[in-house]
Amino acid sequence: MTDKFIAIDFAGTLVTPEFINKANEFRAQILDRALPTKKEHTNPEELYKNNRELVEKLTGLSANHDVLRTELTGEVIEVPGEAFQNIIATNLFMVGCFQAAKELGMRSFPKGLDVELLSLQERGFKLAIVSGVRTDIIAGVLAITGFPVVFDDILGQPATLGVSGIQQLEELPKVAWMIGDKESDAQDAKAVGAKSAFVSWGFGEDVKADLAVITPADLKKIN
Repeated sequence: MTDKFIAIDFAGTLVTPEFINKANEFRAQILDRALPTKKEHTNPEELYKNNRELVEKLTGLSANHDVLRTELTGEVIEVPGEAFQNIIATNLFMVGCFQAAKELGMRSFPKGLDVELLSLQERGFKLAIVSGVRTDIIAGVLAITGFPVVFDDILGQPATLGVSGIQQLEELPKVAWMIGDKESDAQDAKAVGAKSAFVSWGFGEDVKADLAVITPADLKKIN
C-alpha cells in the first residue's frame, strides 16, 4: 500500500466538457451571456471577472458593497462585494451542475474512467480531486450521479474562490501524479514535484505532460 496521491482535475477531466457546457447553460441564461469560451475555461480569473461584471449588471451589487454572511458554523463574516459576486455566479453554476448531473447521470463522466480510477485505488494509490470548482458543487455532483469512486480528499474552491492549484496540491502529503486537461495542471504538478497526465477529452490542447491520456484505459500506464 502506498501513501501517494493521484490528484485529478474536475471540470473537463473527471466530468466531460459536454457536462460543463450543459451546466453552464443555466448561468448563461440568467446572466444573459454566451457559454464560456475555451480561453475562459483555461484562464479562470478571466471567467470570474466576466461573470462578476454580469452579476453586477443583473443585481446592482457592486465590488464596493460588503455583505454580511452567516456560515453553517454560525460565524458571521463580512464578505467583500467582489467575493460575493463570485458566490452569486457560482451559485448559478451549482444549480446548472446539479441539473446536468440529474439529467446525465453516469454520462457526466468519460466512459470507463470510473473503472480505471477504481483500479488505481486497488493498486494502492490514494485519489484526490483538485479543482477550481467549489467543493460543495463537486460533492453534490458525485452524490447525484452515484459515481462509484470514493475519493480520499476533495480540494475544491471555497465559496469566495481564489485558492490556487499549487496551494491545494500542497495540502496533500505526497502527490505522485496530477491528471488534468490544462497547461496550469501540468505546471502545478511540476511545482510540487509530481508527474503530469494530460487527458485528450478536456478543454486544453497541446499540453506538454509526462503521460498523454487518449482514453481512460491509458491511466493503466501510471506507476
